[in-house]
Amino acid sequence: MIASIVPAKVFLGNSLNYFRRVDYQYDERSGVVQHNLPVSEFLFLLALLNSFVFDYYIRLRISANLNTFFLYELPIPECHENEKKDVVYSVLKLFRDGSKPFMELEQLLEFNKASRNIPGTGFANIVPCLGSVVKGILYAVTEEELGKLDRYEGVPLHYRRHRVNIEQRDIGQVVSAVTYVANPERVRNGMKPTREYLNHLLAGADCLSEEHVRRLWAVETLD
Repeated sequence: MIASIVPAKVFLGNSLNYFRRVDYQYDERSGVVQHNLPVSEFLFLLALLNSFVFDYYIRLRISANLNTFFLYELPIPECHENEKKDVVYSVLKLFRDGSKPFMELEQLLEFNKASRNIPGTGFANIVPCLGSVVKGILYAVTEEELGKLDRYEGVPLHYRRHRVNIEQRDIGQVVSAVTYVANPERVRNGMKPTREYLNHLLAGADCLSEEHVRRLWAVETLD
C-alpha cells in the first residue's frame, strides 16, 4: 500500500481512493458542520498508511480492490502527542527533498517552547504546517561554532538540531542547512514571547522580508 499527498492541480481518476483534509461533525443548531483537520493529524495518518504494519494488515483483508470501507475500518492507534510530533517531523523530512511539487510542505514559526524560569514565557520554535514558510538568514559556520550554538540553545535538553532543505529565494537554489527545534517535552500551548526576546529576532529586520517583519511585530507578547 502506498499513500501520498497529491500536489495542487493534479487530476485523479475515479479508481484512486483519496481523502480531503476535512472532517464532519453534527451540531444540533447548525446540523452537519465541516472542519479542517489539523495538518499534523493528516501527516500522522499518512505515515501510518505507508507503514509495513498497515500494509500487512490491509493485505489480509482484501482480495481484489481496495475501497474506502477497508480504510475506514483501519485500527488507528492512540499515541502520545510527542510521539506524533516525531512521526510528523519524519514525514516532512522525507517530503522536503527539493522536489518542487512538495516545496509547500514547510513549517511555521511559533513561540511555544516553554521557559525554564519564567512561567508563560515562550521561545521560538519551528512546527510543521502546510503552506507556511519560516524565513530566516543563512550563515556559514564551522563545526566548532555550531557546538557553541548547541550549548547556547541548550541541546539536547531544550532544543535539538534539525536538518532542513531551504530555498535561497534570491538565486532559487535549494541547500541543506541546520536549524533548531524545541524538544517536544518542552513544548507548551498558550506561551507568549517577551518583548525583549522578540526584539532579538527583529534585530535582523534589514535581512528579512517586509512581510515577515510585519508578522513579527504583530506577535502578542507577554509584557
